[in-house]
Amino acid sequence: EQALEVKQPIFIDFTAKWCITCMVNKQAALQSDDLAKIVKEKNILLLRADATNKNEKISQALASYDRVSVPLYVYYDGKSDDYLILPQILTPAILKEYLQ
Repeated sequence: EQALEVKQPIFIDFTAKWCITCMVNKQAALQSDDLAKIVKEKNILLLRADATNKNEKISQALASYDRVSVPLYVYYDGKSDDYLILPQILTPAILKEYLQ
């Protein structure tokens, strides 16, 4: 909420260790140099919501985006209160497209 108030861009990664898609996305895109560069340039706050163990707050947060499970990737650009939901399968190119 504080980051939203000061209009800082935010990227939320809803993930879990049992989620195969999450693990593939992590290796293929979320740990890429491309993402690191974008995060640094745009001062994006990276948040991770780990749903590996059942957590009511994470379940509620997922529900607030009309989702019940992971993966879910949400981006606030810092310019408005609106957000984007990224595709469930990520690549560096997809991250560039959505976060630029």
